[in-house]
Amino acid sequence: MKTAIRVFHWLPRVICILAILFVSLFAADAFAPGLTIWQQLGAFFIHLIPSFILLAFLIVAWKWEKIGGIIFTVIGLGLSPFIFQHNYNMNHSIGMSLGIILMITFPFVIVGILFIVSHYMKKKNLQKTHSVNVLTIIGLITAMTFLFACASENKIVLGKFISGKTKVLVCPVHILDNQKSLYDTISSKKIVDYINGKKYAFASVTQLCPPANNEWRGNEAKILTISINLFIEFVKKNNLPEDTYILYPEFLKAGQNSTVIAVHYCLLNNKGEIAMRGLLNSHWDEFKKVNPKTNNDCVDVFINGFEEKMKK
Repeated sequence: MKTAIRVFHWLPRVICILAILFVSLFAADAFAPGLTIWQQLGAFFIHLIPSFILLAFLIVAWKWEKIGGIIFTVIGLGLSPFIFQHNYNMNHSIGMSLGIILMITFPFVIVGILFIVSHYMKKKNLQKTHSVNVLTIIGLITAMTFLFACASENKIVLGKFISGKTKVLVCPVHILDNQKSLYDTISSKKIVDYINGKKYAFASVTQLCPPANNEWRGNEAKILTISINLFIEFVKKNNLPEDTYILYPEFLKAGQNSTVIAVHYCLLNNKGEIAMRGLLNSHWDEFKKVNPKTNNDCVDVFINGFEEKMKK
């Protein structure tokens, strides 16, 4: 029982610290091209305000577990409907919106429950009737991690694509530069050659192309979300044949030298369901291995990310 108490003492604290660090990662979006270093730092600290608030609640929970547990549980449950509705209004995808909930708010619900459990385990002085099976909690956390990983991508849709019995149409690559916006069919052809060479599907270049997302934002996730929403609506209106997938790649560049900052892509089936999506930038090994300078390099980054998805 002493081991169980130690586990439940540290488990909510460790999970909470990791969750706060994860939320803090979004503050990195403040470092957008075109802003001065002081503007970027100011925006960065503003973006960190939610993390500071959560850290204050963690300090409370560290000393008073029951009170802190209630606070975290209420925060997680209370904010979930608002965050879900906000994201659903943007992406019109229940799965994607649930994925965001599991990623941002649900970990704090878990933290709150674990703090409360820890409080009562200690209060009851290790009585067996009030102990909780450690393996059950770990299994619950593992299951929620699995659900989060599956939320934004439909594994059934992806599995059908991986079977290799489908067709895939590759749209012209959209190159979104803060100076201009254009399409690149040469890169699309290279992606087609890669997919056919790997025999993942019967790929071909298509002239079908969703409306371009030409609105530059400092937040790459928002750029990708808008692009995917436009892509989904486009696919739903075009009535593609059964067993047909369509891939939309997007290369992001910034600055006067058009420095490559990210590679986005999304793979949908004919119903507009997401089989695969990716956001690769300097935080990802797939991007850092290439250190892209040209469109050809961006194709290599895409291939690295696509290969990782195909392995899962």
